[in-house]
Amino acid sequence: MRRCTAILLLIILVVIFLLGIFLLIPFPLAIYPAIVRSQVYIQHAEDGSFPKATFYWSRLPAVQHFNFYFFNITNPDEVLYNGAVPKFVEVGPYSWPETEFKDFIEFREDDTYVHYQNNKTWVWDPSSSCDSCGYNDTLMLPNPAFASVIYMSKTNLTSPVMKFLLNGLCLLLGEQPLRAVPMAGVLFTSYDDPFISLINSNFTKTLMSFMGNPIPLPPVPAMGYFPNYNQTNDGDFLVKTGIDNVDNLALIQKWCGMEKLPWFSSTDTADIRNSGDGSFQKPFIKSTDRLRQFQSLACRKFELVYSGNSRTVNGIPAMDFVLEENEYNSLVYDGYRYPNFENQDYFPSWPCNGSHKYNPNSPGCSGINCARQENFCDPCCNGSTVNGQVWLPPGMTPLGCLPAKPIPLPFGGIISPPHFLWSPPEVHRTLGLSPDENRHDPMRFSINPTTGSTVDAYFRVMLSIPVYRDSSFAYVLKNLH
Repeated sequence: MRRCTAILLLIILVVIFLLGIFLLIPFPLAIYPAIVRSQVYIQHAEDGSFPKATFYWSRLPAVQHFNFYFFNITNPDEVLYNGAVPKFVEVGPYSWPETEFKDFIEFREDDTYVHYQNNKTWVWDPSSSCDSCGYNDTLMLPNPAFASVIYMSKTNLTSPVMKFLLNGLCLLLGEQPLRAVPMAGVLFTSYDDPFISLINSNFTKTLMSFMGNPIPLPPVPAMGYFPNYNQTNDGDFLVKTGIDNVDNLALIQKWCGMEKLPWFSSTDTADIRNSGDGSFQKPFIKSTDRLRQFQSLACRKFELVYSGNSRTVNGIPAMDFVLEENEYNSLVYDGYRYPNFENQDYFPSWPCNGSHKYNPNSPGCSGINCARQENFCDPCCNGSTVNGQVWLPPGMTPLGCLPAKPIPLPFGGIISPPHFLWSPPEVHRTLGLSPDENRHDPMRFSINPTTGSTVDAYFRVMLSIPVYRDSSFAYVLKNLH
């Protein structure tokens, strides 16, 4: 009897041992990933309800904090009328927490695709803003309305008469390159501007139509960086659900009906297909993965790579994915080159420290490619001027559209890491900036490698509007530096 009991006990122990081996090896290596892959995709039940993962995709269970900083110009009159160098003070943060949910969700083509709009709501939060920051603060900033007029005159008007009339209209309306604006207005609530009110009036539209629309008016319905955007959406998205292949989870196929962004000139920069939105990625992320991400507020996509750093966020393991510096380098990705319609050399000391001597008739010049950065300072080349156009330094790319809207930006705008972190020292010295890697690094997304969910992230971007001297347009520009 004892012998039978011992044999039975031994058999039970062997079974438990084999079960343990099964759980330790095949289950985590094959069975568990298969279970995850069969569940982690965007789906719906027959009654239209969502399982938990899809519900969290539709209603992001997180509050995103938007902290806005401004370079407040402190000597506007001296700049406009005496040609003084602008002095500015960085103010902020002005904190606007944001929540969002996906609306008008519609599954298409046998649930392979899903269409939606991403509804966003921002709320002013004085408690997480700086001590001196107030909702009614007034800021002195570049005037986008005036910048739109300059853009019109440079890109769409060839008639001196029309330019003269537009010039006079600016003077009559009191439009200037710099303007005092309310903080809330410049962000979300908008503010009144005489030029924008005029071009959107029925009188102007009727007059332009009667005249055959000789001047293409800028499509700016309201002033501000995100005017009247609060509690609305950033357009229609069509993404893959991942039902056919979980590696396709939440990959964007179209934004506002577009597969390619028309404001970029090359396919590699314009094509947004198979980009994510940063919240959900495919499960089982690997260190070799390169993650595309489309940011509608920046009007472009980015590509993130594994930084080599893994950490724990609130007990959840995560891998840190970051940008490579070339993501803001238009000398590498020429599709991101700022068009510089004004053809201004904003940084004359770059790239040759202001000591370059241009001699295109030097021996051997026919074999030098002056479009390559390493040749800029060759005597055969004219520094940053290539084929008659001034190129901007690395670390900055154009803002292609009105933020989160499929409308080309009607003036010159530049986006970059804060304080031009990834630009050459000549840029920092020209503007008096001291970028800091810890405070101004543009992007880090911490992603749980098993589920592909983002558990922590920051995205930092700076918008700059060029203001430059132009003696041919409006007397207030003649003395600008």
